[in-house]
Amino acid sequence: MSIVYGYHSTERNAALSIVGSTFRPSTSEEEWLGHAVYFFLCGELKCAVRAGIGWGRYRKHKQPVLLETIFDFDDEYLVDLRNESEIAEFNKISLALVDRLYSEGMFPRDRNKKFDKTIIFNMVLRKMRAQAVIKNEHIASIESGNYSYALPSITVPNCTIMGVRDINRLKSNRILTTSDVAKHVCK
Repeated sequence: MSIVYGYHSTERNAALSIVGSTFRPSTSEEEWLGHAVYFFLCGELKCAVRAGIGWGRYRKHKQPVLLETIFDFDDEYLVDLRNESEIAEFNKISLALVDRLYSEGMFPRDRNKKFDKTIIFNMVLRKMRAQAVIKNEHIASIESGNYSYALPSITVPNCTIMGVRDINRLKSNRILTTSDVAKHVCK
């Protein structure tokens, strides 16, 4: 079992609703890690709380808050794409799926490739029976200042995110207070 702390930025009213019930997964056609509920994680790249605050600014939340959520995942179903062996497994499954989709004519070459990432992530993670996936990612909008837009082609990861597919793994969540945010240190 892996205990994971995730930080989710949202509006105050949504946070109150989430604490009283649960999260709704993002299901748009353009998602970093497929359809999931997204969290920033503490890691080597950026403090999750600072990343969440930056995301709230970018989303122009009127009353931004951060939720601290604790999950308990089965290790075999937590896909960590910071780990070389898990990257290799993901890529092996991904390439086999794409080959099959092309050979069956289900992935036409003239399609809008903009949505491929979400489609592939959804299919691969379903096959892996993933409860969640973790990945270092580049999200320009979490940075403060104008320099985040100066070099749009540079996409070196600047944060760690987690897409939770099995929200039933949630053990607890709470709204962080201003003092919680001020004294937060990534674990």
